[in-house]
Amino acid sequence: MDAIAKLNKTMDLLETDEAKFAETSQERKDELSKPISNLIERLEEIKEKLFKRQCSVLAIPVPTQESKAMLRRLSILTPGDFAAVARQNRFRPIETPQAFLLALEQECLVKEDGKSKVIGFL
Repeated sequence: MDAIAKLNKTMDLLETDEAKFAETSQERKDELSKPISNLIERLEEIKEKLFKRQCSVLAIPVPTQESKAMLRRLSILTPGDFAAVARQNRFRPIETPQAFLLALEQECLVKEDGKSKVIGFL
């Protein structure tokens, strides 16, 4: 009887520990998810600011809401893509935000196989 009581007590302790671990794990997930979502939002802001700045440098009209939405869809965009398009502008002038976005999209297509190795803007 004594051995069965000890075994039951041990099982109760294990179940309590599992419950505490699950609760702690969820708390940790919650703690991490907020900074990560904030980081993603911040990266989107940076991407948009860089786009506006490049439009200003290239003397093309201010981006519209439609062009901003298209910019958000470019998920593997990096700062180097902006630099590459700015260099291309020397040979093929970019006159509209849509043309700029199309050039950025083409830069992303070049590295389409590298989707799993994202660096820069998420």
